[in-house]
Amino acid sequence: MRWLLFFLLFSAIFFGEFVLRDVEVNIGNIQKDGSVHVRERFRFLVIGDYEKSLYESGFDRNDLSFWASTTEMSELKLHLNTQVVDIPVAEFAVRPQPLRNCNNALNLCQGEITLEYNAYPIYNESDGMPLPRTGLFSIESPKPRTTRYSVNPGALAFTTTDQGDPRLEEDVHLVIQLPPHGTVQKEEDLNPKPTGLEDARFPVTAEELRWTDMVLVKFTVAFEVEESLDQEVVEFFSDLFKRVERQLQGEQGMATVLILLLLLAGYFYLQRFKRG
Repeated sequence: MRWLLFFLLFSAIFFGEFVLRDVEVNIGNIQKDGSVHVRERFRFLVIGDYEKSLYESGFDRNDLSFWASTTEMSELKLHLNTQVVDIPVAEFAVRPQPLRNCNNALNLCQGEITLEYNAYPIYNESDGMPLPRTGLFSIESPKPRTTRYSVNPGALAFTTTDQGDPRLEEDVHLVIQLPPHGTVQKEEDLNPKPTGLEDARFPVTAEELRWTDMVLVKFTVAFEVEESLDQEVVEFFSDLFKRVERQLQGEQGMATVLILLLLLAGYFYLQRFKRG
């Protein structure tokens, strides 16, 4: 602690800079198509008057490259691989937070930048199907009403070892929020074990999985979600209505409406004819 205080005092007197404190990559809202919502939070120290004014001058910049070059922090980047996942620009936001916990004696404050975005599989434009090995999760249906999610390690963009395994430093945290009723069935479905589940008995149900300060050797995360019969029925009709809506809004929408009206008129005519 004494050495850290000396370093901060020395930095504040002789030069200014941005010093990374920690990074958290939080993955949640996992959908049946393998899409996810990601929140990346970067916390750091802002040392020096010029650096503080520079930080505050960029509050209206929704540009990650601007912040990466301004702070010169190599870890301020996307931690998902954009060659494997699709991140729509319209669904991407950079949110710098106000400076907090300022120390006038050391001439420093705490800054924070949050990235929020949705990440999808990459779809084939010709048939609308997801391309193999894209998206953060691959999806299977091992049995009725059950969906199995398996992480795609190639979708991650952390620092890697010489062997290509993601490396999480002690200030870098990876968190995966499981869907409701998400269950890890077997011990081999998690590698390496997340914090708090090192001695867990399987199957295990958890709200989140968390890793930090480790190499993700042969990174494996797989879990299953079993839906109730009521939910399956509701989703069936919801999907049916969406397909009908898309059909009506398409080029053949008016023709479809006319056909439905003719069929309906024919049905009522036949019913009236039978009664007559």
